[in-house]
Amino acid sequence: MNNETVKCLICNKTFKQITATHLAKEHAITVAAYRKMFPTTSLVAKDISKKISESAKILCKNNIIGFKKKHRINCNRSPSNKGKKGHPAWSKGLSKKTNKILEEAAKKISVTAKEQYANGSRRKLFGKDNPMFGKKLSEEHKLALWSGWKKRPTRPEGVMKDILDKYMMSWKYVGDGKFWLRTKKQNRNPDFINIFQRKIIEVYGNYWHKFDDPRDIIAEYAKIGWTALVFWESDIYGGSILDDIEHFSNYKYYWEEV
Repeated sequence: MNNETVKCLICNKTFKQITATHLAKEHAITVAAYRKMFPTTSLVAKDISKKISESAKILCKNNIIGFKKKHRINCNRSPSNKGKKGHPAWSKGLSKKTNKILEEAAKKISVTAKEQYANGSRRKLFGKDNPMFGKKLSEEHKLALWSGWKKRPTRPEGVMKDILDKYMMSWKYVGDGKFWLRTKKQNRNPDFINIFQRKIIEVYGNYWHKFDDPRDIIAEYAKIGWTALVFWESDIYGGSILDDIEHFSNYKYYWEEV
């Protein structure tokens, strides 16, 4: 081993620097646990450490990094956020007894986690070690995830919502996952629905839907008895769409003309 590399004493591989990722992925331990196992070893090659030190000195000399002359540390005082406006102490409002209990609990949890990583009973799941690696989510699983998300209207959907709320009271925004339709292909969450007429309005973003053909989703909804109309983001911002919405609401088989 030379000054340009450092050896991992567990797997005997050489690196310029032994990283936390290597230790967690290959040996399921933390850097702190590795230092405890081999207290005299270094994690960084001597040449690399020297270069970092020299670069830091140059940056400090040019006042790019480092502390100012009147900084608290330079005045032999430890920096503290206690009582500072905007940065209250985390223990503010706690009694001394509660504060001590929390400190002891935190130390215990930290030590337990390190011991578990060291003895292999606890592992950070990377790649193929992760039980979900290579698996696809079922439609039911996706639906459950969607129902747990708080979805807000996008900007073009917000513009459409304002128009419909003002002029077309029978339309409702359901793009937040509250309403789903099961088509022959998959579960669909429309953007807007008219439940009385079984009609749908979808809003396509110019970027996210740039490879989508609106005719596909219109035909998909038609097969389960719903009529759909798709507006592109550029259509919503480009001019008045109220006439198109009114025509769609009053026309029974509008999708056949698209």
